[in-house]
Amino acid sequence: MNYIETGRLILRSWKQGDLPLFAKMNKDSRVMRCFPATLSDAETEAFYNRIQNEFDSKGWGLYAVEIKSTCEFIGYVGLHEI
Repeated sequence: MNYIETGRLILRSWKQGDLPLFAKMNKDSRVMRCFPATLSDAETEAFYNRIQNEFDSKGWGLYAVEIKSTCEFIGYVGLHEI
């Protein structure tokens, strides 16, 4: 599992358990206000699979973000190879 830690957060590879929370986040119009549209469950699952494939092929991509103290998934961030 790839990860980066800060004082409060962990940036890590995705887990299957992140998918329901990711889908909920992608349906929320407030979260998605700067994107063209909200995503359906099927679109979110396809996006999740693309993220996983990118990690498999490149070793980096969009990292899942969780709060270190609670292990709660709160979103994602894009990082790339330096």
